[in-house]
Amino acid sequence: MPYGDERQGLMRRVQLEQKILQSSRFSIYAQAVYCVNKMLHHANVGISEQAYESISRNINAVAEGRLFETSASLSEARVFSRDTVNALKVGDYKSAAITASGVVVNTLGGPLFFGNYDRNKLTAIERHLYDSFHL
Repeated sequence: MPYGDERQGLMRRVQLEQKILQSSRFSIYAQAVYCVNKMLHHANVGISEQAYESISRNINAVAEGRLFETSASLSEARVFSRDTVNALKVGDYKSAAITASGVVVNTLGGPLFFGNYDRNKLTAIERHLYDSFHL
């Protein structure tokens, strides 16, 4: 991996899992991160420090209501884009392919999947305005 020792990347996956399990507030974002993180950990795919930090901040911000789940997913796409470029720069094509798939999943899937959850968090007037723009 272009971002450190693979063992460190796998350890960050364990830390991310613990962070999600210790979270006292439910979010569909955290649950989705948990599932993907678990799957990648079992496949021995680490995570960069910057991705770990970004996802950790997003989990807290979503749980506290400071960030919509769609926005958190798009933020992940941005971080994974940087990881993809960094992997390509050092010729680590396996990591580049993995992080590029993360970019695609978060850019396309995040808004499609999380959009309805975010909509339901809006006040009645906000939801009405949102719906009037999406007819």
